[in-house]
Amino acid sequence: MRLLILSTLSLVAYAQFGLGVFDFGTGKIQGYTFEYHRSADLVLVRNDTACFIVETDEDLTEKMKNYPSREALENILYGQIQAELGETVSSLTDLRSEYHDIRAVAECFNHDVFKIQYSSP
Repeated sequence: MRLLILSTLSLVAYAQFGLGVFDFGTGKIQGYTFEYHRSADLVLVRNDTACFIVETDEDLTEKMKNYPSREALENILYGQIQAELGETVSSLTDLRSEYHDIRAVAECFNHDVFKIQYSSP
């Protein structure tokens, strides 16, 4: 019985937070981390003070699966962030209501939140 309860609680925790088991594309450039959140179809770019949300489509998802294209995409996003291109102010409330990604909300807590519109070169 205890094993069943423990298994159920573990499954609920995994479903709630994802635990990153099926996420990929975690990279780092100049203090910015890049994470693909498969459950919410977004790339979360974060540094010490800000979170940047990039919505993904099939093309971006495929780029995140392949290391060379993922690295190129991360460099493009980093350049966009530095140049403030396609950037709009957002909030934790928007992140929660639009993407339902509790892990992203937790990671962006006490950060400025922005949306980035990816523009391919």
